[in-house]
Amino acid sequence: MPLFDPRIEAEQNEEATIARELQQAILQKQLELFYQPKIDAATLQVTAVEALLRWRHPALGLVSPARFIPIAERQGLIEPIGAWVLEHAIKQAATWRAAGMRLRVAVNVSGFQFRQDDFAAKLGRVLKTHGLPPDALSCEITETVAAENTEPRAPRLHDAGAARRARVDRRLQCQPAGNGRVAPASPAGAEDRS
Repeated sequence: MPLFDPRIEAEQNEEATIARELQQAILQKQLELFYQPKIDAATLQVTAVEALLRWRHPALGLVSPARFIPIAERQGLIEPIGAWVLEHAIKQAATWRAAGMRLRVAVNVSGFQFRQDDFAAKLGRVLKTHGLPPDALSCEITETVAAENTEPRAPRLHDAGAARRARVDRRLQCQPAGNGRVAPASPAGAEDRS
């Protein structure tokens, strides 16, 4: 006979509450991006930034993604959050470029997003909308996602037509990106300017 555990019930209630509130977070403009600079050790110049997602919850304050991203993934909310992050990071990068700042922006992409067949096409549309060259963006995935067998899902980046339209390189080049993340798929024809 199962025993009642109030801790499990409390965790489930908290997850349900966070999931419900997270659905409104985008609409209520509670999500924010902070940009952590990446500095070239030789020149001491900022050459890139990493977009870091935070949730400014009205009651909880600034919430780390470590707390809400796993819930978003379990509750099926990661796709709209990931799309919001890409849209806003690319828009900010384009604004900086227009002001003469040539910074590469790194964005963490969820495994769910990366596995979508139309990921390259969606990414290409956002880049085009904001006029940002693909070489100004670096999408980072976790090592776990990078280690997966991606062949069954090859159309995502390996579909030549979609990749060409999105100007995303069809090669999966994983480079260490710190904090257990790797950077996949440099943009087509792009040279790393960071």
